[in-house]
Amino acid sequence: MSDVTEAEIGWLAGMIDGEGNISCGLRQNDNGAKYLDVKVRISGTDIRMMHHVGSIYERLGLVFFNSLMNKNKAEWKTGLNVEVSRQGSTLKLLKIIAPYLKGKNLVAESLIRVIEYVKSVPAAGNGTRRDYAEHPEFKQLLADYMYEHTWYYDPSTTTRRAGEAISLDGIV
Repeated sequence: MSDVTEAEIGWLAGMIDGEGNISCGLRQNDNGAKYLDVKVRISGTDIRMMHHVGSIYERLGLVFFNSLMNKNKAEWKTGLNVEVSRQGSTLKLLKIIAPYLKGKNLVAESLIRVIEYVKSVPAAGNGTRRDYAEHPEFKQLLADYMYEHTWYYDPSTTTRRAGEAISLDGIV
């Protein structure tokens, strides 16, 4: 991991847990073939923090890019996104941070399984993967990811008291 410290990996995982998004879905090429589109995005308005995210990504050897967030209201600050969106870089990042994630650990683990399945499918002659989108195993792995990604709780069913962590009894 080059010169990235364990503390930086923990910090990065915290950023992804709190300000990030781990997502995937199927997209379609111009020729109609479907492919897996993956993203790990961190959004924020503090340029120093976003710079530090990019610095860690550079030292990890990840392919990533920076972009501006949409500014929907005049009083909102301009935000920045730092995004990893290639399958190989996303897989590498998720494997590194997964042990440190608290809120998105199951999402990360399920996406790792999806990407590893796609990478296990033999490539066609032009280097692209054969049509895995219709494989039953892929569909199940993607459904498992979607379940973890859309999981939520009903706040009315949990106990909330000052000075105590939210009760997760019956939720997890």
